[in-house]
Amino acid sequence: MFLASKEFEPKGVLENESERWYKFPYENAKFSGELQTILREHECPNNGLNLDLPPPNVLLPKNFDILSENAVFSSYPKLIKQWPECDLWYKQDDKFKLPKAKLGAKIYTNDCGFGKTTTGTVFTYLWEGVLSEYLREFDYMGSCASLSFSITVAMDNIDLGWSGYNDSMPEFVSGLFERMQKMSSDELAIEHNFNQIKEKLTQDWKNSYLQQTYLQSYH
Repeated sequence: MFLASKEFEPKGVLENESERWYKFPYENAKFSGELQTILREHECPNNGLNLDLPPPNVLLPKNFDILSENAVFSSYPKLIKQWPECDLWYKQDDKFKLPKAKLGAKIYTNDCGFGKTTTGTVFTYLWEGVLSEYLREFDYMGSCASLSFSITVAMDNIDLGWSGYNDSMPEFVSGLFERMQKMSSDELAIEHNFNQIKEKLTQDWKNSYLQQTYLQSYH
């Protein structure tokens, strides 16, 4: 066991020995009787929380089967569905043969003037940051199962993306949407995350402004 502290430096007790390679000074000494008593008899206050194992990861894939080859779907892309703003095509993978999927979705909205006003843009970046922080634990569970999720704010839409093993993908996608809907009712989490994201975005934008100002004055 070792103890590191800046309090040792002014007392001059780090001059007896030094580490072999980096010459870092250190002192070998026994713990005092008082410290040993504290370490042996210390009692932690009961804060209502129990040390426990994390919850089971329900996103771990179990089925790695590959779809049987189908020349009809692997030769050329097939048009599945059409909408006024986009087309949906399908082409079966006959080259890499991995049990993985990649999904994408776009959110179009004019709420808060998104895509039209500066206020709407600022609100969207705040929402994206708060949501990403709110989904962090579930997203981490997904990453442990080789699943990934991304949110990208574009000029006229919010782009959502998922990738990973297809066996776990339905539960991963539905789980994220369920938490997105639940976020609006979790006021404590929103307030905590909002203050953090607001401070970070404010600092980033200030730095960007100062950088642009410096470059303009330099030229």
